[in-house]
Amino acid sequence: MVRELSVIVPTYNVDKYIEQCLDSIIGQTYANLEIIIIDDASTDSTPKIIKEYAQKDGRIRAFYHEKNMGAGPTRNEGIKIALNRKHPGYITFVDGDDYLHDVHHYADIILTMATSDCDVAYSTATELDAATGHKKPLYSMPGGMNKFICTQIACALLQEDLFNSFIPPWTKIVSKELIRKNNIRFSVGNQFEDVLYHYSVILSAERILQINTRAYYYRSNLPGSLTTQSAAAGEKYFDLFLAWLDIEKFIDQQRSSDKYLTKQFIFKYFLLNLKYWLPKSRPSYQFYKRIKSLMRKYGLTRAHFPKKIRSAYDDLIIYPFWRILKQRIRDAIK
Repeated sequence: MVRELSVIVPTYNVDKYIEQCLDSIIGQTYANLEIIIIDDASTDSTPKIIKEYAQKDGRIRAFYHEKNMGAGPTRNEGIKIALNRKHPGYITFVDGDDYLHDVHHYADIILTMATSDCDVAYSTATELDAATGHKKPLYSMPGGMNKFICTQIACALLQEDLFNSFIPPWTKIVSKELIRKNNIRFSVGNQFEDVLYHYSVILSAERILQINTRAYYYRSNLPGSLTTQSAAAGEKYFDLFLAWLDIEKFIDQQRSSDKYLTKQFIFKYFLLNLKYWLPKSRPSYQFYKRIKSLMRKYGLTRAHFPKKIRSAYDDLIIYPFWRILKQRIRDAIK
């Protein structure tokens, strides 16, 4: 039996891009496709376009919010709808302003997932700058991998690669059984809602398929996105600490012999992402204090960090005091 793939498409004011997005999904060669579109109270013509597509293709199930709920709740609603069908299958996501470049993308990945007995697959992607049209790889596979590889999550190299980054939900295909069994969801109420989903999937998976394909085209530099907002929006990066609280709660709910060690292990990689956003946060000295507090909580020392990422720890420990002081003065003047 060909398992059903539920493609969840959250949309909000994407009438410039939604047709290309839906055409790329509808055109996929995978035989058993369910397309769940949830419009989050768009104010442009996005809902109208979705209705037109739903009338033409019976695989599309469209839902419309009267009030804007945000990315996390909208994606969670999509998961709930997909899980209502009890038979085995898979879940993936496509943002309404992105698209798929290869019609065999899903078919190729799921065939390999089935034959390799993997419950999660992730790929690379292509970043398309919406302002300039420039294309580049979003990220690379560890060690320059260029083929299908299915590995146990216990593999040290894979752990380092997966926990060291936020792999977006739209580059993952996850079995419904894994999501249902572990109650995997997105965060609600913060800007980094997909961080919880990423870590929850990785912590729950037993075997993961890695494929070096860039068929997913991700549009970056869109107006209003977090990465294009001004420095005044720097306080939003504090939502990363809310995301970490959600990760702690997820670990607490899992069957683990030592939850503290699990949190300590995950946090040393999560720390790299906090370090990345530190210069952009406002006020940065408060952000830095929160980082140091968590480092103390988990008793992290230089010896806890693999050589490959030890420099990140060193940078945080000797983070220039004058830089914090300078930012504090600048904020006070404003």
